[in-house]
Amino acid sequence: MKHFLLLLLLFLSVISTAQTKVGFNPRYHPLSSGNLVADKNFYLFTVLEHNPAICSLFRANIPLDLIQSRHIGFRYLIEKTGNNTPGILSSICFTAEDSLNINNALAALYSDYPSIFDKMILDHLRPSGCYQRFSNKDNKTLLLKAWGVLCAGCNHVIDVYGTHNKMRLYSTLPDKRQYYDSLQSLFQTLTNENTDTLFFTLASFTAQRLLAINGADNAARHEPLEEGINKAAYKKISSTDWSKYPYSVVLILGSGPSDSVTALSPTGRLRCDTAVLRFLAGLVPFIVVSGGYVHPEGTKYCEALEMKKYLMQQYHIPEQAIITEPFARHTTTNIRNTNRLIYRYAIPSNKPVLVISSQSHISTITDTAHTFDNRNLRELGYLPYNNMNRKAPSEATYLPNLNSLQMDPNDPLDP
Repeated sequence: MKHFLLLLLLFLSVISTAQTKVGFNPRYHPLSSGNLVADKNFYLFTVLEHNPAICSLFRANIPLDLIQSRHIGFRYLIEKTGNNTPGILSSICFTAEDSLNINNALAALYSDYPSIFDKMILDHLRPSGCYQRFSNKDNKTLLLKAWGVLCAGCNHVIDVYGTHNKMRLYSTLPDKRQYYDSLQSLFQTLTNENTDTLFFTLASFTAQRLLAINGADNAARHEPLEEGINKAAYKKISSTDWSKYPYSVVLILGSGPSDSVTALSPTGRLRCDTAVLRFLAGLVPFIVVSGGYVHPEGTKYCEALEMKKYLMQQYHIPEQAIITEPFARHTTTNIRNTNRLIYRYAIPSNKPVLVISSQSHISTITDTAHTFDNRNLRELGYLPYNNMNRKAPSEATYLPNLNSLQMDPNDPLDP
């Protein structure tokens, strides 16, 4: 008996170790729901919907009384009263009680059917990197943490894009009449939906449709990058002799113009000029241009694409030497998103990144008061970099942090 118990404990230890050792895999191919914006914001839902066994468990075992009651009540309210104002959308959000009940149900289901959930987590959630901040947790905890992120994310999107409450991101509001017409169509669709759905279907679908109504498709633009705007650079990466370079890439932090007719600001040009000098000096094999459709609000210009054009036209930098990151809306995500490309493109992450910006900007991200550190912790929940140091008045260096892969649906334009 003693030998049996020792073998059992050893077996359980091996299983536990295997769970935590399975991590991000740059060769992982994400599943698709047919809606890239939804996949990039709510990837757990996409994975769950692709798993018939788990969907069956949800329908048969999770106590969905509160969710189903709200769905039925929502349908009744729309059908009987014709109420289709944005305020009614709050009834679709997950309440604190909903979240707790679903959390408990998921925990119970995992305990009853660990092998089914483990396979999903090991095959998809861990190698995807979408929930990288929880990668040091056991599978059960990772699942529950991921659910918490998506619960808050759905509520945030419905609140922001349904009621147009203040947001920490830029968004152009649609024409009021057009918006209400779109809401009416959304409500009609929801009341016609089959009630035999999963616990997250109503909230997830509503969030997706609200993003579409508001034209918030930024997260899907230019994807897949490695088959489009980054195709040439992506192909070159595998043949690059990294031992020749002290830095992996030089990152140019975007700077949007102050008006809607200027494609690239003078500040953006100056930053590009400095980065070119470092590239021509042989310090890096690639230039990363980072910045989305940010300034001014509703702009048709993408900072990264305009910098790429400038580098190619002004300096004849070959396209294969330019990696474009067209999503970032803040300095925090300039760095985070660059790291994502470094990890997903299998660029050496043990080499420092060289950052180019204005002197005042570099002062901000390297200040000894740790103001930028605090901003990252507040907005992202972690530091996307290690060893951030000032190298010169307009330059800094850092090492990437793997937590940068973490999905953030609280910023749905750039999750």
